Amino acid sequence: MAKVKKKLTPAQKRAKKAAKAERQKKYQWVFMNGKQVRIKRPPTVDGIPF
Repeated sequence: MAKVKKKLTPAQKRAKKAAKAERQKKYQWVFMNGKQVRIKRPPTVDGIPF
């Protein structure tokens, strides 16, 4: 029989959400050679890459 998953506590949910937001700020997903890969975002100034 399958194992029952435990629900995350509110603190764990907040931590998971914060970690995801941090990863999205740090990395971006692009396609290379037909595969989706994660690369670091280029540096930006006021949202405009230089």
